[in-house]
Amino acid sequence: MGGEWKVSIKRWQAVAGWTWGAGEDDVCGICRMKFDAAPPEIKFPGDDCPVVWGECNHPFHLPCINKWLTSQGDQPQCPLCR
Repeated sequence: MGGEWKVSIKRWQAVAGWTWGAGEDDVCGICRMKFDAAPPEIKFPGDDCPVVWGECNHPFHLPCINKWLTSQGDQPQCPLCR
């Protein structure tokens, strides 16, 4: 009864998850949606709405900050620290 058991793996399935590494801020400062979710005007999260960081290190969804910056005129500023 003290023998060794042999185990052979016949099949395996890997599972992975991801999140944006946005540090302490886990929501966009403009739309207030989580970074692994999509902003209101985008249907699905992913390649269409990556997270980008400004010079001040505040993270935003790319579509959100693009819309904000184009609405600011000649001197666009960060919506959080201005």
